[in-house]
Amino acid sequence: MKRCACIDTLYTELPFEERFAAAKKDGFESVEFWDWRIRDLKKVRAAAEAAGIAISGFNGDNDFSLVDPEQESAYLDALKASLEAAQAVGAE
Repeated sequence: MKRCACIDTLYTELPFEERFAAAKKDGFESVEFWDWRIRDLKKVRAAAEAAGIAISGFNGDNDFSLVDPEQESAYLDALKASLEAAQAVGAE
């Protein structure tokens, strides 16, 4: 398991892109954040790479239900977009 900081709730006194370095400085091995859809993914990747910290996860499917059959197609589309976003920021 990696020590992971949720940078939406920590380091809120800093601009978002500066939170990656702050987490690394405090000994975290990875970061997570909530909604990737409101972030500039190129800046996110650059900030994580500059800090030398991994991105362990984020959310992006909270608009749809995983268990509602009527939302299956929309959920899978959101999941695909989230997977593409994960690749764009270099997340495993």
